[in-house]
Amino acid sequence: MHSAPSVTYPVGRSRFLGRMLAALWLAGAGVTALGWHSFRPDGWRVGVACAVLLLAAFMARHLWQAIPAGELHWDGHAWQAPGNHVLSPGLRVHLDLQRHLLVRLHGESVAGRWIWLSATSSPARWNDLRRAVYSRAVTDARRDAAMT
Repeated sequence: MHSAPSVTYPVGRSRFLGRMLAALWLAGAGVTALGWHSFRPDGWRVGVACAVLLLAAFMARHLWQAIPAGELHWDGHAWQAPGNHVLSPGLRVHLDLQRHLLVRLHGESVAGRWIWLSATSSPARWNDLRRAVYSRAVTDARRDAAMT
């Protein structure tokens, strides 16, 4: 039984994610403008719609700025997040777009943190990262069983 190779992969703000957030916000703004033009809402409804758009813009910016930078490391046994935080039990893939992965980290100091991984960050190591993300850690018991 073989384990995925160890890999270190750069983590940071992805242009793809930035474009996706901007596109979603622009779509919401467009629908709001279309509704405003088509239905001529009252003043308070316009205020609520503008407040929601501003809140969405603020949340998208906050999400973008909260993305950690550094390196994600897999050594065959455990994941290590940017800032040398050991992830136990590891990470979980929530969205796989083949060239982009949305993963959630699980560990004491980084519980619930989301990371967007893109193939453009390090194309040469992308397949190694994907193998590591979908592999299971080799525990001592599994290693001993495989040797016999």
